[in-house]
Amino acid sequence: CLYSPPHTMASTFLTFLFSAFAFASRNWSSSPALSDIHEGAKDVTSRCAIRSSSRSTSDIGRQSTSTPAPSDQQQQSSASTCTGKSKRLLIFWKGEATENYSLGFRSLELKGALRAVMNDKSACCMSSSTCRTSIPVAARDLPIKFTNALSSSGSRIEGIAKRQIDGFNGALQYIDFDDESIHWTEIVRAAERCSLVNSIYEIEIGATGPSYDEIVTNALSNENGGCFDDMKKGGGNEDASWCFRLRCFAIDRFGDRSTCSARREREALASLGPPLLAQFAGAVRLKSPDVCVVLFDGLGARGNDMVLTRKLGDGAMASVMKPTTRICVTTTPLGPITAYSMCNIGEVSMHQTILDPYSGSAATLLAAALIEPTVRSVGIEIAGDGLICRKDIVKDFTSRGLDPPLHLIEGDANDASIRNAAREAIGNNAFDVIISDPPYGIRESLVSNPTQDLFDMISSDRDKGRLLKVGGRLVIFVPCSKDEEIS
Repeated sequence: CLYSPPHTMASTFLTFLFSAFAFASRNWSSSPALSDIHEGAKDVTSRCAIRSSSRSTSDIGRQSTSTPAPSDQQQQSSASTCTGKSKRLLIFWKGEATENYSLGFRSLELKGALRAVMNDKSACCMSSSTCRTSIPVAARDLPIKFTNALSSSGSRIEGIAKRQIDGFNGALQYIDFDDESIHWTEIVRAAERCSLVNSIYEIEIGATGPSYDEIVTNALSNENGGCFDDMKKGGGNEDASWCFRLRCFAIDRFGDRSTCSARREREALASLGPPLLAQFAGAVRLKSPDVCVVLFDGLGARGNDMVLTRKLGDGAMASVMKPTTRICVTTTPLGPITAYSMCNIGEVSMHQTILDPYSGSAATLLAAALIEPTVRSVGIEIAGDGLICRKDIVKDFTSRGLDPPLHLIEGDANDASIRNAAREAIGNNAFDVIISDPPYGIRESLVSNPTQDLFDMISSDRDKGRLLKVGGRLVIFVPCSKDEEIS
């Protein structure tokens, strides 16, 4: 199966049926690498993340990505008392320094993370009769689709480059999914571990329209079941604190730090406040409220310029492992967003074993542990402690409250004895995932082909003890010229 994302990414992913190998090719020109993607300026709405509540798991709150997925019964309870009337989600992607450079990776990362979350649930409830399916997620397509929520049109697009228009239209997307096989909480948990996700929202049922008045009318309609009923007196979340924010989108202002003027936000509050927001029983809290109500203005893709939502969560804060925060730093460190994306595309899941045969400062292994702290990892690096201090790598883990890799091996991964040592570290088993950014000979001054070497390692070990499990995943960078495709 060959999948070619947009050419601006210079990326191609290949999937094989026997062992699912995913390759992320890197543009081998002077264009910035994926690690250069700007994380984007988060406005005040991003600081209004939904906090976990001590009341019950059915209340509004964010779940840690390291915890087991809730049971079907818990999910149904959460849906009934929290937001689960509409199951319509809206995702806001992070900005980027190079236009559209991450565009092809966004859905790949989220889908990989979603498969990991769903596989975690399958592992937790394998003995339970309430499991929706026993088919491994990787063996079937995910019934999920992304559709642009923004639609640029009119005189404002005159003189604007197509790539800028594409970047604007794809910045905010609707998520349509089959709720018979995917629960909305699984999508939220997946989004929370993704480096390319800014935030994710649920669209309140019926709360759409071309004007404030129409949104209020639709939101309060009995036909729609009542918008935000759980926040009112007697509702399941009547004690939840809340705030309101307005986000405006216009292509000629896209990328500006400001979301909208204070005047427009006051106008929106004046229109929505008395008939709708004033009915909320909880206290207003501008900083870290339990619920952040966000009105998006300027969408237009589905005929509704305005959409009223509640924020469900934020994407991963990959900057916690950026090179300036690391104790062990090399001359060519892998960027945090790249490392997170590779781990999510690799579907890193609970209790999995991970190998990086060209580990360097172990950025991939650190990202995997931040995403899923239960993973067990091993790194192989040919450079000695004089160039890469393994004690400093361990400190990078322990200083973040994470278990360090089981073994950081000094040696050449081409050596069978070194690979045997890696397997011994996990009980002489094959690895679930191999993730690596191999040295390709530009800055590292090497003449070999690490990609071919890695395939040779996997092939030669099949009769002696597999390096990668059948059905495991391999995610590596593959060198590719500027105008070249791997195919």
